[in-house]
Amino acid sequence: MICVLLLLPPSMTPGAEPTRKQLSARLHDLLLSQISPAGPGAVVIVARQGDIIGQTALGYADVENKVPLDAGTVFDLASCSKQFTAMAVMILVERGKLSFDDDARRYLPELAVREPPIRLSDLLHMTSGLPDYEKLLDHLEDKTNLDVLHAVAAQPLLFRTGSKFNYCDTNCVLLATVVERVSGRAFGRFLEEEIFDPAGMKQSVLLESPGQPIENRALGYARDKAGEIKPSREDTRTFGDGQVMTSASDLLKWDRALREGKLVKPTMLSRAFTSGTLADGKPCGYGFGWFIGGTSGSQIAEHGGKWAGTSTYISHHLDDGLTVIVLSNLEQFPARKVAAEAAALAAK
Repeated sequence: MICVLLLLPPSMTPGAEPTRKQLSARLHDLLLSQISPAGPGAVVIVARQGDIIGQTALGYADVENKVPLDAGTVFDLASCSKQFTAMAVMILVERGKLSFDDDARRYLPELAVREPPIRLSDLLHMTSGLPDYEKLLDHLEDKTNLDVLHAVAAQPLLFRTGSKFNYCDTNCVLLATVVERVSGRAFGRFLEEEIFDPAGMKQSVLLESPGQPIENRALGYARDKAGEIKPSREDTRTFGDGQVMTSASDLLKWDRALREGKLVKPTMLSRAFTSGTLADGKPCGYGFGWFIGGTSGSQIAEHGGKWAGTSTYISHHLDDGLTVIVLSNLEQFPARKVAAEAAALAAK
């Protein structure tokens, strides 16, 4: 028997992770399968332990003027903003200014007395039972966080607090108000001073009112009923549930800041990536600003966002250090699907 030892370069070794160039090319092909390069598009970054292993961008930030998207283009994160609201609360808890077990009425006395009380952890885990303010208020572009608080203050709960999970934007709007009242700072200023600046996120800002100028912001687009792509944008004055504007590059800095303990200690961060528990002992599937999923040995903390003219998604694969960031200025873009396929490509 003749034995031949075939030495393959690292990029060809069976089961080896693709090189950055290879993965970037695969990600580009993935985007080509979803969108036209002549229209609105998307930016994808895949990183491991905070280091980029593949990235690509396709399409335009401004279709009419043919301004290309890139990793520095600023997008409306929509509901991916909730992780920053949760972090603001965690920072205040770590400094002894708040407790997760605090009754929300301690900071929001406008709320009706509840039994059991709505704790800050109930707001964070989406188990408060409060109704969604978007179903109570009209003309959201004119409404403020205080309008939201007053609208839901005496509304009946949808269920007994702590008994069910119900994803609801009201929770994070109220948490942003708690942060303002406890810190004595505007929420946007708190994010800038306590999160964006320490993390080095120079392009990130909170949109606090419609029409606020945001440098390098992508224009938003959506497909109408006929399938035609049209401009789409709907800014509001409420925040906490959305309104963080940032780029893929800055989101990677956010990922690194979490890994390096720049914002809170690892023990505190682990709370964000741990599912809350319902009154019956079952997990609710939501941590602090993150959906918690996956299987044993393959845990994932993830969140998506969708709003007028934007579709976003970020995931942390907690066991192997993989992070996937997908930002698009096309409302119907399948950001979560693309992120899952990008993660699979990184493993091939």
